[in-house]
Amino acid sequence: MELTVSIEFIEYVKLLVTFPILLVLSIQDYKSRELDARLVYIYLVVSIVMFVLTSVFSDLVLTLKLFYVFFSIGVVGIVFYTLYRLGLIGDGDVFVAVSLGLMYTYPTTYSATLASRGILPPPIMIILYSTLGAILLIIVNSIYVVLTSYKFVQDLPGVYRILLPLFGKPVKISDYIQGKYKHYIPLQSFELVGGNLVVKYRVLTGIDYDIRSTLKQLVEEKFIDPEGYIWVSPGLPFIVYFFAGFILFLILGDKPLLTLFFKVLF
Repeated sequence: MELTVSIEFIEYVKLLVTFPILLVLSIQDYKSRELDARLVYIYLVVSIVMFVLTSVFSDLVLTLKLFYVFFSIGVVGIVFYTLYRLGLIGDGDVFVAVSLGLMYTYPTTYSATLASRGILPPPIMIILYSTLGAILLIIVNSIYVVLTSYKFVQDLPGVYRILLPLFGKPVKISDYIQGKYKHYIPLQSFELVGGNLVVKYRVLTGIDYDIRSTLKQLVEEKFIDPEGYIWVSPGLPFIVYFFAGFILFLILGDKPLLTLFFKVLF
């Protein structure tokens, strides 16, 4: 009985720590796409401490502990590091994802949620809910962009007619140069080759801090019309989705996925 109470106490402490930190980080991510590094590192350190405490007091057998460590920390870390290397997320997102993996490695976390119990690795569920929210927003954004900017979508080459509306929108070049879309990522590159302007489209890209100066120079040299448009992406404020996924996890646990799984199989 004392062991159970100790574990539950630790799990509630985890929730009390995670909620305000994710809230603050999600606000920062939404406003500027930049996270307070000190807060990110603090959360990582606290997560490591909580991981050690939970590992010590948990009565799970070693095999199960290794299973949950592999999926909650290993798989989550590999996936988000890969997304970071592809330029889809920032390094702060990786640290937060790994911190969540450390903080909620074991299914004992479910005891502190409305679901009460569960068996799937908690970080996997949090990320699943977060990803579903991101996908929903991407779909809504693409529909809006196609409806409001159909002319610009038509002008895109080939597969980019589908890809660019999913991840971005066209904005006036003059507005972009002036910093109106400060934290947006360009989905086009511009380069002078033999006196001719070469424009390329891209989806997997990081923030290009030189694009504004390049565009400004091309405008001054009359290669680009400032009243023209460039495709840019707001990026995915993934910490915002983490926070939303965390809330859904506290309410639903892993019940939706388990229910779907058993319905499909049986």
